[in-house]
Amino acid sequence: MKPFDYTSKNAPTDSLREHPSAGLVPDMRPEEWADFYLDIVSVGIRVPIEVTGDGTILDGRHRWRAAKEAGLTEVPVVDAPLRGDDPEIYMLKAAVMRRHLTDDQRAMIAAKWAQENKQSPPGVNGGRAPLTQAPTRHAAADMFGVSTNKVKEAVTTLNNMPELAEQVAAGDTTMREVRQERNKNKREERREEITQTLVTPTETDQKYAIIYADPPWKYEHIESESRSLDNQYPQMELDDIAALDIPAGDDAVLFMWATSPKLYESLFVMDAWGFDYRTCMVWVKDKIGMGYYARQRHEILLIGKKGEIPVPEGSNRPDSVIEAPRGKHSQKPAIFRELIEKMYPDMPRVELFARERPEGWDVWGNQVE
Repeated sequence: MKPFDYTSKNAPTDSLREHPSAGLVPDMRPEEWADFYLDIVSVGIRVPIEVTGDGTILDGRHRWRAAKEAGLTEVPVVDAPLRGDDPEIYMLKAAVMRRHLTDDQRAMIAAKWAQENKQSPPGVNGGRAPLTQAPTRHAAADMFGVSTNKVKEAVTTLNNMPELAEQVAAGDTTMREVRQERNKNKREERREEITQTLVTPTETDQKYAIIYADPPWKYEHIESESRSLDNQYPQMELDDIAALDIPAGDDAVLFMWATSPKLYESLFVMDAWGFDYRTCMVWVKDKIGMGYYARQRHEILLIGKKGEIPVPEGSNRPDSVIEAPRGKHSQKPAIFRELIEKMYPDMPRVELFARERPEGWDVWGNQVE
């Protein structure tokens, strides 16, 4: 039988076939397909299907599917203008350009294509380097019109979370949502690892992931003998505080109170205890206090970390400014413990220099009631 001339205006519907890589591009959603099919049935195929000489469809697979479903025996075709492009690359580019796909979907198509082919396109790096490597990621990004970082993230998702990758490709979720889910899983796994590591048979050997501390700073200047801090609680020298062997695990977060005059010393102690400063919160009081340059109405809660302690989930990150009334001398509002508990639930925690025994906390201090 003489081969069909696909440069003519029409071709038998059953003589065409989809490109083997067409499945890399997601199908139309059911609601999209319903409208598309009705349009084909009503007015026919207005844009010819682009094919190769052997009847492989490079652009128009959904038009062809609709024609088959509608029982059309012939469809309009035209020879695909490859202009030197590889047929597979031409097909994918055409599908991506014609469909209203998001950047995330295009990035996932690039990642899936890279995984299946394992090689860069002809003419790029000699067609030998894997597309998951940086130079060829650039090629895939250019080919599908997305950023290199998008392709890299899509490759990671495809390799580690294939089910979610398919949802991204279909447009049912976004890379941002996948990233949030991945980070959430990592935080939960890391918290579990840290918790298991810190649970030891004896209380004396207990290590904690959460350290909450209000050091008894020694102030060199006092207003009067009656207001001396020595009258309120025993104070410690800076070097003695810094030398303490606190019960922190290898992966831990430190919440440490610091007054404005003692900010430098507080950071010194944080470093001596093995923590890196990350950020801070501020307690705004309802009453103004004393001060030499400015009368103080706030205290600072420094936050530092060591090891690979995960950051809190987004919904558990508190406002950095908390307004709460003053209590007894040096007493800190209970709301800060509650915020820490919400930031890091179910992790071993201890309060240093404690004056009471809050529920759910271990305590360490000579003033515990």
